[in-house]
Amino acid sequence: MKLSYSLVSDELPTGRPKIIHGQGVVGRAAWEDLGDHDYTGLFDGYNDLVLLRFSLGNLPFSGDVLPGLVPSVGLKFPRDEKPSGNIVAQIGFDPARSYNFFASDFKTQFSVSKNECNQETIMRKLIEASQQVGAIGFKDFASIG
Repeated sequence: MKLSYSLVSDELPTGRPKIIHGQGVVGRAAWEDLGDHDYTGLFDGYNDLVLLRFSLGNLPFSGDVLPGLVPSVGLKFPRDEKPSGNIVAQIGFDPARSYNFFASDFKTQFSVSKNECNQETIMRKLIEASQQVGAIGFKDFASIG
């Protein structure tokens, strides 16, 4: 897990499978800074080459009935001669009570799972890499344009 959290790259290491959020759809988007703020880095400016990815954190197995979706969104901002800047957000660890991808707010800070099985599996694995489970940082994104 630490490798996934600390790797600064736009690609997974060779042979490493993408287990969570392994399937998704990707499209091109633009980031438009509306001004009137003191933010820096990629928050400050315009970029028309943003990659937008929608994925699910809970894909059903054959025959499974899910109570709802765990949608997530990722934004990738390519940069010249350095790894891209990335933002990821999701609704949390537990499924929404809906199959509408956009029914819940996407967040970069959210509570740990209430589900005991998730706590004993997903949460336990994530804690191996970071004590800040459920928190996404923006230092690199905000400091380098």
